[in-house]
Amino acid sequence: SKTYVINTDLYVRDEPQGNKLKMDALTENAKAHAYFDSEGYAILKGKTKVTCLSIKELDNSTWMRIPSGWVCARNEEKVYIE
Repeated sequence: SKTYVINTDLYVRDEPQGNKLKMDALTENAKAHAYFDSEGYAILKGKTKVTCLSIKELDNSTWMRIPSGWVCARNEEKVYIE
């Protein structure tokens, strides 16, 4: 388990490229570093530290599993987590 920093606000998903999670699905720690959109979906704030549990490559994107779900770490255009 290594710790990384999110560069920008990111939705938390149930699986890589999956459904966005609602705020109540996040861990208590993640809730403290998140807000929700108008539909109640959880968004982790940029500059938040996350713990990587695993990595999955999918359709030219790298996804990182964190304790609350999955976030996109990078795609062909941008790096979201370093």
